[in-house]
Amino acid sequence: MKEILRNQSFAYTFTKDYNDTDVCLVRCFAVRDGEDAGYISFEQQYKKMKLRKIFVKPTYRKMYIGQTLLSIMEDYAKSHGIYRIEGKFFPSVEGARTFYNKCGYFVPNEKQDWETYDDTWTLSKDLDRNLRPKINFNSVQEREL
Repeated sequence: MKEILRNQSFAYTFTKDYNDTDVCLVRCFAVRDGEDAGYISFEQQYKKMKLRKIFVKPTYRKMYIGQTLLSIMEDYAKSHGIYRIEGKFFPSVEGARTFYNKCGYFVPNEKQDWETYDDTWTLSKDLDRNLRPKINFNSVQEREL
């Protein structure tokens, strides 16, 4: 794992793996005093970025960890020429819809007709092509923890 960012007493670490189908799975963890406070996982396949999961422990919520993790994912996408992120979420999770809306993600007001196969809803965000990434992911590989 490599440290990519440090703020508010949190270190953000980063790792990525490739599977047999050319999908790059990326994970980023927020760590404080050696304890994982939260994480995000997303996958890149060619020019597509998909949010798989984001979680922040209840004791660390309202500390901007979730927003920071999403920002890291967005910077990663932009640094790889990807300007749209899609994903799914469970609307039954308290505050999930509000959280994604506050972070600029489009979340429909109701479940779409084509989303009948499970309990998740779709979310998406088009990234601003004019804003440069704050993190240079090309230099990350040299900074081992």
